Amino acid sequence: MTRRHDDHDAKPDGDADLRAAFAALREEDAARVPAFDAVLAGASRSAADRRRPWVLPSLTGTVAAAALVVAVIAVTHRPEPPPPPVASIEQWTAPTDFLLETPGREFLETVPRIGELPAIGTSEAADESGSRRKKRSTSP
Repeated sequence: MTRRHDDHDAKPDGDADLRAAFAALREEDAARVPAFDAVLAGASRSAADRRRPWVLPSLTGTVAAAALVVAVIAVTHRPEPPPPPVASIEQWTAPTDFLLETPGREFLETVPRIGELPAIGTSEAADESGSRRKKRSTSP
């Protein structure tokens, strides 16, 4: 539905005041913005023109601190002593070998002879006649 300009009951244009406000804002912005040539000329300046006075001293301080850290580490770092010599497998004994020392082990280490009694104990156990007697423990 289109409106004609000669309609009597047509509402006044409510957007006219918005258009005027936006036009005023554009004019204010245009007044504050620098010219394009000035912006282009500023961008073409070399980095040497925009020196920062704090960059060189801070860079020098950082390099000096790094050199000091490297020097301190080099002086205080001592090589580790060589490990102790390792015993060969022929010299090694198990820490639990003492558990293998059991009573009666002599039976396992000798070969029995047929016809002879095994020689167990000391010569004190035999009496003068050659017969064996049992050893008894002494009572307290």
